[in-house]
Amino acid sequence: MLRGKRSVRRGTLLLVVGATQVEWGILSQGQWVRDSVHLLSLTTSQNNATLTLAVLQGQLETALTQWQRAQAGNSWLQVRALRVIIADGWLSQTELPWGPMMKRPATALRFARDYLAGAGFEVGLDDTIRLDDGAFGAPRLAVAYPAGLMAMLARLAKQFDAPLSSVLPLSVAAWGQTKPAQRAAARVLAIQDDALLLFARGHGALFDVKVRPGFALRGDADSDVAVVGEQWQRMRLRDPQLNGMTTLPVLRLIDEASPRWPRGLTGVTLPPQATGQRVSPRLHLAHLVTRSFTSLDAQRARPTPGLGWGMALGAALSLTMALVIYAGHTASLAKALTAEETAGRAVVRPVSRATLWSADELGRVQATNAAIRQLNLPVTALLQTLAPPQDVAAAVLSVEVIGAAAGASGRKSAVKIVAEAPSSKDMARYVEFVAKRQPFSEVYLTQHEVLVAVPSHPYRFSMEAIWSN
Repeated sequence: MLRGKRSVRRGTLLLVVGATQVEWGILSQGQWVRDSVHLLSLTTSQNNATLTLAVLQGQLETALTQWQRAQAGNSWLQVRALRVIIADGWLSQTELPWGPMMKRPATALRFARDYLAGAGFEVGLDDTIRLDDGAFGAPRLAVAYPAGLMAMLARLAKQFDAPLSSVLPLSVAAWGQTKPAQRAAARVLAIQDDALLLFARGHGALFDVKVRPGFALRGDADSDVAVVGEQWQRMRLRDPQLNGMTTLPVLRLIDEASPRWPRGLTGVTLPPQATGQRVSPRLHLAHLVTRSFTSLDAQRARPTPGLGWGMALGAALSLTMALVIYAGHTASLAKALTAEETAGRAVVRPVSRATLWSADELGRVQATNAAIRQLNLPVTALLQTLAPPQDVAAAVLSVEVIGAAAGASGRKSAVKIVAEAPSSKDMARYVEFVAKRQPFSEVYLTQHEVLVAVPSHPYRFSMEAIWSN
């Protein structure tokens, strides 16, 4: 009897890089491929007990190569994509306060890079930076993916001849899989993983993550959650805004044990696993986020639009075309009526000759106008407007009228403000404060530097504030 050739099936390789462990497996048609799930415990040497990116790269690439050879029996399976979840300890993250520079993608990325550097992170020029799509005026979460890490993942994807379709922080993946009602009410979610404890914070959307590396497990679930409670009490002492929270939800990714939750803590669980092979909570989380999309994804691989999306887009385009045709017809009719009315009451008016100025005269006129603007400047009111509030540590050093703002239309003028702040966060808060003050309509941060010669290393910065005359 002749055996038919087995059809080729496609699967997704899901990789979860933890603080001290790496886990992966192949998911095909909603089921885990048999014998594809693997766990790697990263080891350190006696000379260096710290896990570095080089240690992760060497051990992971070696283990995956050996695992790939062991999958020879699954030759009927083709890896079509590589999706990765990274423990937050391998990344750089910070909360960005809202400011005028957040309105444009280019200035927002530059601000995020400077803010991460000011927070003490080493961010390279080749690192990948992503910002959360938060609400207008709300703080944002900024994540920097090291270039070395992204290069290693790209090599792994090439090794399996598959595209690298997604790279997400562990906190972002976990936050997106908890129930929206829990996120809105709790505002903080604790995520407990092997040698890592995370506190994710947000109001519906995630905007801050506190990483507690070196989290040592005590051997049993009850003792492990007790450590979470101790860390949570310390956070509440440092941040008075958290005092109103009576219960902290905790997502345990270590195992599926059911500990006795101490007072103030409650456990949250992921949606149940489908029938078939059961995997760890980490891999199950990776399975759950395969269809989600977020702007914090290092790859930003949006899902392929389906038929319903295409029909909606087609209807929107049809409606847009109809509105354009109607608007064009209305504009033509209005133009014809205006021309008819103008022709009926045309009045011959004398044409005045334009005044021609020489270069020397034009320079004197401009200098005179600048002096008039300086004399008309309401100095007292302006200084009161620029005075920072008590909760913003900043000092105004100088204010200079610079006349018409570059690129500004209409009767608009601007002032150049030089100020100093003890940190990048205080600098951003002061820029945001000025942007909300009247009569300013736009504020731009044009330059900043760290005064390394001063022991406290303050930030000196310049900005332009535009207002309408």
